[in-house]
Amino acid sequence: MNNSLHAHVWYPHSGDVFARNIVMGPYRPIRMPPRKWGKRIDENLFVGSEADRDKCAAHGCDAHSLVGDPMFVDPSAGDFRVRPGSPALKLGFRNFPMDSFGVRDPKLKALARRPEIPPLRVRSVSRAAAAGVRPAGALWMGAVLQDLRGEAYSAFGVSKETGGVRAADVPPGSEAAKRGLRKDDLIIAAAGRPVRTLRDLTEALRRAASSGPVELKIVREQKEMSLHFATAPPVPQPR
Repeated sequence: MNNSLHAHVWYPHSGDVFARNIVMGPYRPIRMPPRKWGKRIDENLFVGSEADRDKCAAHGCDAHSLVGDPMFVDPSAGDFRVRPGSPALKLGFRNFPMDSFGVRDPKLKALARRPEIPPLRVRSVSRAAAAGVRPAGALWMGAVLQDLRGEAYSAFGVSKETGGVRAADVPPGSEAAKRGLRKDDLIIAAAGRPVRTLRDLTEALRRAASSGPVELKIVREQKEMSLHFATAPPVPQPR
């Protein structure tokens, strides 16, 4: 209750999956390096803040996870099923009976103490997050781009003033992937112009549309590098 995922040790190539769960706050890893967290951690519902989710996304997790109210049926009575309309259901979460686990024998039930269920600790979230809506972002050569927000600045090793545009998802085989972009790359400059937001990136590429080669400066695993395009790539399109 009021807990989250405590990632302590995950061996490389473990194949473990943590998906379609409801977590009450940010993950609490202990000496877990980025990109070593099992096979897949995604499609979870964070009952906390958008910053909690974004902090995990910066480590290669939860690109499709949501933030919002799970709409539990009756948590004070131990009924943690979710009601119709819950954002958890959009992620594939499935309700299961609340009386089919724990102490089952009637004699033992009579002796068992009923656990005291603490109140839910839920921090306020934005109206969009409460509805289970992710930032709109933009599509760019098959990749999903989003403005960098919240606690993710430190994870990328940049300041809030520097900003940047995060590659939230780069599907294998997409044009962006073929051009060298990877998931969780952070675009900080394009065609010689600083990029703090998607609007900056769009404007920089629009200005470069009639020019020759274009350089994209990115941050990958807190190291700055460049991607080179022989001609200006297309501008991002709103999702």
